Amino acid sequence: MSSDARAARTQRSFMSHAQRYGGIALLCVVIWALSGFGYFWPAWVIVIGALKLGFHAREAYGGRYDDDLSDLDGVFDARAGERVSSHS
Repeated sequence: MSSDARAARTQRSFMSHAQRYGGIALLCVVIWALSGFGYFWPAWVIVIGALKLGFHAREAYGGRYDDDLSDLDGVFDARAGERVSSHS
């Protein structure tokens, strides 16, 4: 399997995960509302699910961007902390 096909499959898996998570979170909030608006227990489901979804998103989309910031070397002078104009 090529890396592009693997990335597409991982992204589809993430989207499916996000849809399921959204449905579960919505269902929990509806149950909470129908049971009388007491302690907001769905927050636990939302926080834990969001963390899992965040890790899945990082796996699906994290490697797509170049973390090399060498193209910014001429924009900021790190020693002086001042912006260096490259458009003169």
